[in-house]
Amino acid sequence: MASEAISAEVDLRSAEDWFLGSTTAKRLSAVVRPAVLAEVERCLRARADAQAYSELLPYVLDPHGQASRLSVRHKPETIEARQKKKEEGVFYTPRDVADFMVRNSLQGLEARRRGYTAFDPACGTGVFLRSYLKAANSTSSDGAGSLDLATSRIFGADIDSWVVNASAFVLWTECAADIRQRGLPPICAWHLLRLNLAHQDSLALDPGLRVPTIAPGLAVRREAVQSLVGGVLPEVRCLTRLPAGNSLPFSELFPEIGEGADLVIGNPPYAEIGEGRDLLELAARFETIRAAPRVTADMYPLFVEQMIRLSSPASHGGAMVLPLSVGCSTGKQFVALRSLIARTAGQWRFAFFDREPHALFGEDVKTRNAIVIWTRQEAETRSMIASGPLRKWRADSRAQMLESIAFTPVDTDITRGVPKVNGTLEAVAFQQAHQITRVLEHAVRGFGRATLHETLQGDERTVYVGATAYNFLNVMLGAPEWEQSAGTLSEHPLHALYCASREDAARVYALLVSRFAFWWWHVNGDGFHVSRGSLWTLPIGRLFGSHSVDGTLAQLGEAIWAMAQRNPVISVNRGRTSLAYSTNSAHSTRDALDALIVEALDLDPRFIQSLLTFTSGVTAAKMPEWNEGRCESLTAEERTSDEYTYS
Repeated sequence: MASEAISAEVDLRSAEDWFLGSTTAKRLSAVVRPAVLAEVERCLRARADAQAYSELLPYVLDPHGQASRLSVRHKPETIEARQKKKEEGVFYTPRDVADFMVRNSLQGLEARRRGYTAFDPACGTGVFLRSYLKAANSTSSDGAGSLDLATSRIFGADIDSWVVNASAFVLWTECAADIRQRGLPPICAWHLLRLNLAHQDSLALDPGLRVPTIAPGLAVRREAVQSLVGGVLPEVRCLTRLPAGNSLPFSELFPEIGEGADLVIGNPPYAEIGEGRDLLELAARFETIRAAPRVTADMYPLFVEQMIRLSSPASHGGAMVLPLSVGCSTGKQFVALRSLIARTAGQWRFAFFDREPHALFGEDVKTRNAIVIWTRQEAETRSMIASGPLRKWRADSRAQMLESIAFTPVDTDITRGVPKVNGTLEAVAFQQAHQITRVLEHAVRGFGRATLHETLQGDERTVYVGATAYNFLNVMLGAPEWEQSAGTLSEHPLHALYCASREDAARVYALLVSRFAFWWWHVNGDGFHVSRGSLWTLPIGRLFGSHSVDGTLAQLGEAIWAMAQRNPVISVNRGRTSLAYSTNSAHSTRDALDALIVEALDLDPRFIQSLLTFTSGVTAAKMPEWNEGRCESLTAEERTSDEYTYS
């Protein structure tokens, strides 16, 4: 139905006859009771819509079945399937995201040559392979049909045999018109596509070598292709040798592209390595597991390594959609991964996506993500990094957001993290601030933790900072004065910064509620967690210890704190009361604060406007011009609008 090859009136027996042709006498419908067949046909016809079926591919072939946050709400019985998807790290990539990744991967290479091969090491039901086939169809200049393009350029592997078979069906649908024109039996076309899709754990693959045209494995595959093109199912034979150890050369699996694929693209599992793998063997082959050899280590960094290891020696590249931790986690595994990227020649582009108000994978899967795109020409010998902001958008701006994504070159060491900067002005400001050696750690006496209850008994020399944030950093100067509502206070700990005096605490508070601190936290973190490191390393330069600055900074801190206390944000969640203080409405005072900080840190004065535009854009959670490095001035009406304050 999806390929419009048959109509809704055709029964399942006839559909099976059409698909299998005369290649075999065996029919699945022959072993199913007629009453069951009739009921299935009734259900299918009730929803028969070729365009809708086509839109549902490949997601309708999800082996886990209907399993999402929303499905659990309406059908509690789907919770087991959803839990399994979470354990296996299965998040199906939306079609527009796959199209974006394929398009941007090819843009960096098309100037040199065409006819690239693509490999998806975790192909699932084929969303990336289908996107690549569409791109190949639109750029092919040699008149090749869809089936020839698919069988000569597209390769994939997955540890799940079901999705590998399903992926062949999805590609078949894209080639349906070409298959009909050739008069090829549908089952033979399916097997042609399936030859390039392996039921294989991609982490077991090692780089291969160019395979001679007379190699036995390649000859067997070619014989199979010739038989299928002739409309005859070939004899089943083993096309690859079983590995002697735990690894297999790529050339043994796909001898046609033995040295590697031109593009390695996909969405790897977001799961732990698990108990069933040989950590010593993996550590010997992958440096990202060697840095943290434990069963709880993340699996996806190894797939990024595979993108590098399994690419061809010529112009090549790839793209992967990953958790946001690839850009900001300071764990050993992620430091090792970014170190590898920094040593790998080519252009590396990072696009970052927040989970609110809308997430990259849709409302059913609330994750923070990064898309990493890598392209390398043969002459390139060094790694070049480009980044972008942590993007927030609303549902009605998703298409605009994907269409307008741009990247800003950054010249900095990414080992500790990839800065999420937007435009040259931000990139230069980050680089200058990053080089400042005097940081907040040098301005306080100590650092600890405190509960909300403990802050009520705190002293005036302590500054408290919430461990999570979104539209603003939740900062308190000394013991907050508020009328406690009914309910138990939240036990989530806050950071406690101990200062030498009230005046020092006011200066620290002023710095932490500045737009600069909010920007710095966003650039270095994940847009939610406020870590000790993000506070400790906040650059202060000449802000503290200068008589011309100290008094003004303390005065601004006291003024903003007095304003913030007038409207505390009190929330109750599961009987626990939380307290926060927003400073987003203190416009003029924060303007003066930004000007003071930018001057003290020797940053470009234009960066003051950039900070205002950035903060307003994050708070509004929409797609203004700030998202792509172009600063628009806000009107006075916009700056005081409720849209730009925390609700």
